[in-house]
Amino acid sequence: MTVCMFSLLYFPGTIFYVKTRIREKNRDYKWLSFSYPLSLVIADFSIHWLLGFAVIPSLICVIMFYGKNYKPMKIGIVEIENACFITLGVVIYFIH
Repeated sequence: MTVCMFSLLYFPGTIFYVKTRIREKNRDYKWLSFSYPLSLVIADFSIHWLLGFAVIPSLICVIMFYGKNYKPMKIGIVEIENACFITLGVVIYFIH
C-alpha cells in the first residue's frame, strides 16, 4: 500500500517539473514544480527517513535545473536516473 501511495504522490510531481522545463514558462507551474517536491520530502520524512532521502534528488534537480536551457533528452535522462534512485530508496525501505 505504501508503494502505491508513494508512486501516486511522486509521479504527478514530475509533470509540473517537465511542464516548466520543456513546455511552458508559466509562473504557476514554476511554484508548483518547487513546492510539490518540497512538500513530498517533508511528507516522506514524516513516514520514514529512507523515503525522505529517496526524494531529495527530485528537489535538487528542480532547484538546480530551473532557468537553464537543457535539451529534452538531458532532462529525460536525469528523470530516469532520478526514478531509479527513488525505486532503490523504496526497495531499501521495504528490505529495512
